[in-house]
Amino acid sequence: MEQKTTVTPWKFELDEIVDHVETCSREKLSLAMHEYFHGPSPRYSEARAAEGKLYLAELVACVLTGARSRGLMAIGVEEFRTEAYGILLRTDDTETLERELTALFLRIVDRVEPIHSKKISLIVVKALNAAERQYSDPKFDLQVVAETLGVTAGYLGRRICRETGTRYSEYLTRIRMSVAVRILRRETVRTAELARMVGYEDPHYFSRLFRAHTGMTPREMREGFLNRLKNGETDVSEQDT
Repeated sequence: MEQKTTVTPWKFELDEIVDHVETCSREKLSLAMHEYFHGPSPRYSEARAAEGKLYLAELVACVLTGARSRGLMAIGVEEFRTEAYGILLRTDDTETLERELTALFLRIVDRVEPIHSKKISLIVVKALNAAERQYSDPKFDLQVVAETLGVTAGYLGRRICRETGTRYSEYLTRIRMSVAVRILRRETVRTAELARMVGYEDPHYFSRLFRAHTGMTPREMREGFLNRLKNGETDVSEQDT
């Protein structure tokens, strides 16, 4: 007798949310997220926050994998992963988690949707790749990469903004913040040292930027990672994407 494969409700809900991200279905995505938190069998409750966040970690990882398959650049994955991890560390509140994760997933949709409607030029790709290679150099900026590519900073900046929807300085900052989070995940380093590792000579300026991007200081995030390790929780940012 042939065995039937049973699909758990959790797996079905997860696949549904990922599908709405991949197909850029904003309204359906918002409804599915509400169902996730408030449906007949909610996957998260404050009474079992640790277990619920493991489910949320898997959900985030699967959404990012789906977005990557639809063309989201690796640094975009890192950026959203960093923000998601910050949300999970920052709060156990059901309403806050629903609101902030839904907003995050909708922003992923905003990033994925235009990728298939336009191509990024070779010169912009080279500029973006340069940022990923040279982020640790505090002197690296738009002017440096423009000179390397043989164009003016004004011309290159306009091309990047038009084709990616973001300024080069913002793109470079997101790379640096994502790398900083990865370092904090694996090493115990002082804030001043961390700042230098990702291209900032002023640790106070770095700390302000880090908090603006993640919602917490480097020290707070480091302590959050350590606490989760002590509690045996899975690190959302270690999931495959």
